[in-house]
Amino acid sequence: MVELLELYQMEDEAYSNLAEATMELYQYLLQPFRDMRELAMLRRQQIKMQSLKGGAEAIAHLDQLEADYYDLQLQLYEVQFEVLKCEELLLTAQLESIRRLMSGAFYAF
Repeated sequence: MVELLELYQMEDEAYSNLAEATMELYQYLLQPFRDMRELAMLRRQQIKMQSLKGGAEAIAHLDQLEADYYDLQLQLYEVQFEVLKCEELLLTAQLESIRRLMSGAFYAF
């Protein structure tokens, strides 16, 4: 029985070593792909930086985006204002309804 436990322990250790070696092999095989991905990302970033160096065109585009942003902010505030007005009307109607219920309950007694 003790020999079987020792054998199982040796088997577990061998399996663990095999799994670790397999993982290292896969990592080694994946490394060239990781390197290529990193190079591709660096190249992509360089291309983006070069396109931003367009000067006046990039500034004009940025100005247009900023104007669009402020237009959308203004629309958002207008919508929020309308929502608040509707909420005020709803709360006023609910308050009037509660007042009518309370006055009706008062007269019921």
